[in-house]
Amino acid sequence: MTQLLSEKDYLALQKRLEAGTAELTVPRQIARQFFFRVTSKAVVSITGQSVLLQKAFLHLLFAVSVGLFMACLALLFTGFNLGAAIAIPAIGIFWTIITLLTSDKGNQWVGHLGVSLSLLPLLFLSPSYSYPLALIGVSIWLHRWMYFLARYWLVALVTRSYDAFDMMVEHIDITEKENQGDPVNRD
Repeated sequence: MTQLLSEKDYLALQKRLEAGTAELTVPRQIARQFFFRVTSKAVVSITGQSVLLQKAFLHLLFAVSVGLFMACLALLFTGFNLGAAIAIPAIGIFWTIITLLTSDKGNQWVGHLGVSLSLLPLLFLSPSYSYPLALIGVSIWLHRWMYFLARYWLVALVTRSYDAFDMMVEHIDITEKENQGDPVNRD
């Protein structure tokens, strides 16, 4: 949690952020909640900046992710007959757990590598198995990207607007980076 900063201190923070000596982060879950719960009108009235396109894109990613999940369930229902009674709840539980666990934890590239590797068996499976697996894999991948983009866009907003910074201050973490490799003046 960050303490309140005056506008003068915020401008100094912006310079440190631009220079790379500080890093500003917001939890991915908070960023997604910001874009899904705060209205565009409220953001414009507080910050003077519109986030309408970002909100629309994140909602689209969410809808496509859930749509792919539902398509997977439909394929399981039509292709597995009696096995669908076991496969549909299992896939539903799997999708729910994975999307909840990946929302705010883990490195971006490690998570994407894991999803990519989970799609590798598609090359060796019959279409009745590979199509649902592909749909669930892409659904999880899009769901992860929704969180990464939400954080990226919220950090960008908070970095360029003091009012946005002030609005989100209790969720912001600022880390000062050590100057590695810089010459030290030893007079």
